[in-house]
Amino acid sequence: MLVIFIGILTVQAQTVISLPNVAPPSEADPITDLAVFTDNAVDAHVIWAAPGFKKNRIGAPVHEQIFVLEGKLRFTLDGKTQELTPGHWVILPANIPHTLEVMGDVTVKLLAVQDKPAS
Repeated sequence: MLVIFIGILTVQAQTVISLPNVAPPSEADPITDLAVFTDNAVDAHVIWAAPGFKKNRIGAPVHEQIFVLEGKLRFTLDGKTQELTPGHWVILPANIPHTLEVMGDVTVKLLAVQDKPAS
């Protein structure tokens, strides 16, 4: 009976977000960030970056994962540059500088998931 009870709790605790249906609140900005999920372990944001957008980041103070959902971007990490397209997944340790640059004329859509700092 205990196994069934645990299974019920697991199902109730799940969250399903349809990322293709998440739309930006505005399309006028070169970059838009929309929080889609948060709990005591992670923050998740969908980020849209317009064509021509480029950003050098010093890196988050926590581990971060970036999933490319739409568009194409140039990603530079440790002096190595790669072209990323939908389906690519980048795992970044804390405090790692990197550069993102949107390529082409299509807005890039990313899912960024960051660990929350340990308390």
